[in-house]
Amino acid sequence: MFAKKLLFLPIFLCFLTNYAQEEKLGSSWHFDSKILKARKKAKNRLLKEGFKQISFTSTNDINIVGLLLEKKDATCTFVFSHGFCPGGKELFAPFVKLAPDYCNLLFLDLRSAGESDGPGLYSKVKEYGKTDYQDIVHALEFAHETTKGKPIIVFGWCSGAFNATTAVLHLDNDVEKLNIKGLIFDSGFGSIMEMSQVPYIDLDRKFVPSFILSLYGGDKKKAKASYLCKFSTLCCKSFFYLMSFFLEPPIKKREPETNLYDKIQNIKVPMLVIHAEDDDYAPWKNVQKLVENIPQKKLWLIERGKSKHATNHLKVKEEYKEHIHAWLESIL
Repeated sequence: MFAKKLLFLPIFLCFLTNYAQEEKLGSSWHFDSKILKARKKAKNRLLKEGFKQISFTSTNDINIVGLLLEKKDATCTFVFSHGFCPGGKELFAPFVKLAPDYCNLLFLDLRSAGESDGPGLYSKVKEYGKTDYQDIVHALEFAHETTKGKPIIVFGWCSGAFNATTAVLHLDNDVEKLNIKGLIFDSGFGSIMEMSQVPYIDLDRKFVPSFILSLYGGDKKKAKASYLCKFSTLCCKSFFYLMSFFLEPPIKKREPETNLYDKIQNIKVPMLVIHAEDDDYAPWKNVQKLVENIPQKKLWLIERGKSKHATNHLKVKEEYKEHIHAWLESIL
């Protein structure tokens, strides 16, 4: 049973494989995966470009850290929410080039990620989706106050899209008070429990850790055939069998709280939904059911062969930029 329901396997595999799938998309360092993985290096570059480090207190007195770029002639503010793993504010560096010049940018480390405080891994996974959205609510209040009420656009990818949507739903009528004008839902999903039940992904076929790949000079066929890779695959499978055994019951219990399917129709802002048909971790056939009930939506479904999970901004960056700019112009 658990072999078909490896809890958070998609999230973990994203962490191991996303960067290996990325291409060098342009000469700007903002799209260089090696620099983005070196968080301190990326952060220092962002600070040199005018970002400043900020912090505020979230629910349970948790200190949340972020990077804010305020522009002199900005007319709106983007607030960014990252996924479970890899998570971190520096990963949003590509949006320095992708977002319109008239937007302030606030990159966040949500609880237990990067420089922010928070519970350990087990507690974080066990309670995931229950409190994370509150960090985004506090971030929106911070952005509203700091930028003197400028219109706000909320952005999230993967579980960050789920948490950002939950935050906006939680705010309800306060979205008008905070001047929230829209939400970008990239590679998201509708339920934490559903995400934990994604059909079994063939680890023997896909799982090649980057450090093993580097030992074989990038030759994926040789790396995959090595005993070291087979041992790593076995360890990964065993880990997720164990995680499933302990964590599936509490997550299932919280399903009514961590399910957007029966709530999304109440969203009060326009949404831009970005999803790849080849997304293995948040399958389009599931997300489609969610999207159908969004009142004000613009859907960009990226055709097969072009992108995968949470890499849309890298794989099709020119189209990505055009879609974001066009949608913003239609709602602001």
